[in-house]
Amino acid sequence: MLGVSLNVSGDIEDKILSWLAAHGSPAEVVSLSMRRHARQGMERWLLVASGVLSRMGRRAWPVLEQIAHMRTAPVELFVDVIARCPGVLAVDRAAALARLGQNPSWDVRVRVLGSVDDLPAQHAAGVLQVLANDGDDVADDARRRLMELGR
Repeated sequence: MLGVSLNVSGDIEDKILSWLAAHGSPAEVVSLSMRRHARQGMERWLLVASGVLSRMGRRAWPVLEQIAHMRTAPVELFVDVIARCPGVLAVDRAAALARLGQNPSWDVRVRVLGSVDDLPAQHAAGVLQVLANDGDDVADDARRRLMELGR
């Protein structure tokens, strides 16, 4: 881990995370943002980190896959990056979204539902099937969308 201690706000935190995007590892970016989020309770750190990971593209994928396995609500802020990660095959993005679709957080599941449009239909159907296995309104919407796909 880089020896970076952050007691900053605003533009400075953006500059530090931008520096990490260019010179740090994806794991460092996530570790830093998760620690700051835990200490301060501010989602801003996670939002900035998701933007940094998005700019990293394929290089960030192993860390994004780890995030997809987390069973916590803050992973909601990484769903869009996982769904659209540049340089990653649709089948791999769909597998990660399917894992996120099993997250107990309604917020995560609804974000996954909204992201299936970023996948080709054959991959979207698998994610929708995972979402359809629950008994909430997300599952109802997923079943409706599966019907529209003819599945």
